[in-house]
Amino acid sequence: MRSRFGAQLEERGAESDKDSDAMHNYFIGVLESVRSVLRPRMPADTPSYDSIKDLTNRFSSLNVYEPSQEFLDASNYTRPEKTQDDENTYEAEPQKTPEDAMIAYDVMLDDLTNIRSHINIIQV
Repeated sequence: MRSRFGAQLEERGAESDKDSDAMHNYFIGVLESVRSVLRPRMPADTPSYDSIKDLTNRFSSLNVYEPSQEFLDASNYTRPEKTQDDENTYEAEPQKTPEDAMIAYDVMLDDLTNIRSHINIIQV
């Protein structure tokens, strides 16, 4: 299997594709050999502590708002109760294929990108 994520998918019933895994492992091997060849040319990772003094508070442009009294006095929200004539049980369908997991991952990344763009707009 390709990785820990792949192992988790396999635990949940996903089938592994031996040909795809072999191609993936070959590609990863090529990348690792290229990295080992280029490693001597890469600069050593030494953090510069001189620049820490020049750092500013990244959150200084954000405003903190206190909740209004109307909001504080509002009643707590209660979930709607199940109707008496509804005998159905609703539960999420488990993800069984790598495609399902990739779609969920892609949707999550899209949501995170949208959140980041909104935060960027607020900070600018």
